[in-house]
Amino acid sequence: MEYFEIKGRQVQAIAFGTYLSSGNDCYNSVRDAIDVGYTNIDTAAFYKNEDLVGKAVRDSGTDREKLFVTTKIWNSEQGTTLSQKSIENSLKLLDIDYIDLVLIHWPIPVGHNHDYQILNKETFEVMAKYREKGLVKHLGVSNFMVDHLDQIERNTGIRAEVNQIEMHPGLMQDEICSYCKERGILVQAWRPLMRGNCASFAPLCELGEKYGKTPSQVALRSIYQKGVMPIPKSVHRSRIEENFDVFDFRLSDDDMKIIEGMDEYRCGSHPLRLTRT
Repeated sequence: MEYFEIKGRQVQAIAFGTYLSSGNDCYNSVRDAIDVGYTNIDTAAFYKNEDLVGKAVRDSGTDREKLFVTTKIWNSEQGTTLSQKSIENSLKLLDIDYIDLVLIHWPIPVGHNHDYQILNKETFEVMAKYREKGLVKHLGVSNFMVDHLDQIERNTGIRAEVNQIEMHPGLMQDEICSYCKERGILVQAWRPLMRGNCASFAPLCELGEKYGKTPSQVALRSIYQKGVMPIPKSVHRSRIEENFDVFDFRLSDDDMKIIEGMDEYRCGSHPLRLTRT
């Protein structure tokens, strides 16, 4: 297994996603993921499944210090008072003693173009206080562009340790990845499997045949080779195993260029055009 570092701490180089997972599917998939070997689990307040993720983590019997659990503060919960309530609620629902990583989910809540910097600042400072208490270990953001990262560091004096963004073949995000790499900010990739559509893209299929891998495994491997942590999601044990099996081959430089040259394809919200409140 490969690892990335977050402030000197080794964290598994792939995370297990839980977006849109609920009920038994969520609980069982997290249990399956840990059984397969994942120690890095991603959830969010917005996903409404923190209680299920926490129960699966506790029931797995895995030592807490061997696991890395991420959650996120939703847009409507930014600001000093609401972000504190959000973290307290996440701690209660997860019930795993502490949260390894807390992220601000989006930089600009809907309707807050005029004061989002104030909300980001207040939220990040609350997160930092929970880090001082030991209830949160690491601080980060999600879907932040270069300007947003500059602003929050300038306004708080605190640098994000992680930036989780949409990233996959067709959206390799070179500008933000380069910026983060220069500053020691780890980039994580949500929706790395393009909504499960990797097999619809000829370059990924052709490279899969070349390497004896699936198109999805090629996509995940390409993200990892860019120095980014992919966060694949599935509720099917076979796919969970498949997505974990991406560290025994390497794409050539020429093949990476083929992937990086794919037509632009965004399948999630743009940070500047978010419509969900």
